[in-house]
Amino acid sequence: MSRLMLRERQPDVAVEQMQAAGVLLRAGAHPWVQHEAAAQQVRLDLAAGRAAEAAAALGEHGDYLKNGQVFPPLPADRAITYDEALLSTAALAVWARLAAEGGNEARLQLGVEAADALVDAAERAGLLPAALAAVLLRAELYGALGQAVPSRASVARAVALAEPAGAVEPFLEADAPAAAALAALLAEGALDAVEAAFARLVLDAFPAGAAAGPAADALLDPLTERELEILGLIADGLSNQQIADALYLSHHTVKKHVSNLFSKMAVSRRTQAVALARELGLL
Repeated sequence: MSRLMLRERQPDVAVEQMQAAGVLLRAGAHPWVQHEAAAQQVRLDLAAGRAAEAAAALGEHGDYLKNGQVFPPLPADRAITYDEALLSTAALAVWARLAAEGGNEARLQLGVEAADALVDAAERAGLLPAALAAVLLRAELYGALGQAVPSRASVARAVALAEPAGAVEPFLEADAPAAAALAALLAEGALDAVEAAFARLVLDAFPAGAAAGPAADALLDPLTERELEILGLIADGLSNQQIADALYLSHHTVKKHVSNLFSKMAVSRRTQAVALARELGLL
């Protein structure tokens, strides 16, 4: 229930549910229940911006986030277990947040490599939820590195994995960055018909009023007011020179603004920029 409330953007209720569960945990519970609770505590702490506390929540369950590693080496001689995948995914989420907040590119890259390993291990073990979470975390890590193309490619991979099972929830937990990437993939026509229908289903599943707003805020580098103004004029069909005349700017300045907004939106054509802007609710 706590996890559901967090997806529904009701963090206070999610915390209350977790506190109620804590009473049962203190009375003794099976290890897998304790691991589920630890993973949910990590989600709650990260949602509240408490990455250090999230790391501490994992510390009671093994050598996660210790000695400069994301999580202990994944087993090479057997399939990863559900509990191992669950806690490794939680550790990767904490690692990604701490590395992003610290602007540590080397640690972000280590996170990408760890995500690759976890995706492979989870897929081999048939653990779809862990594989999806790891793919979406890889997208987040690439996003923090400013690499929009591989970030979106990871989200596209997540769509391909999730669609046959109708697995919507991992995208909701990934929140705004996933919504933005899905909108971009739809705008670019990068998904086939079945995947595109699923992506729209996912976007529709975000809480009312949440899909467009968070997605718009989730560009790796938000557009400036001037860039938004120029984007609107592009949508109206104006050329660079016509925009320059309308805004009393030089042609060179407008060209530079257009280049910047294309880069931020990871598009190469005006039609792509307009389509993506509409998907994100910018127009």
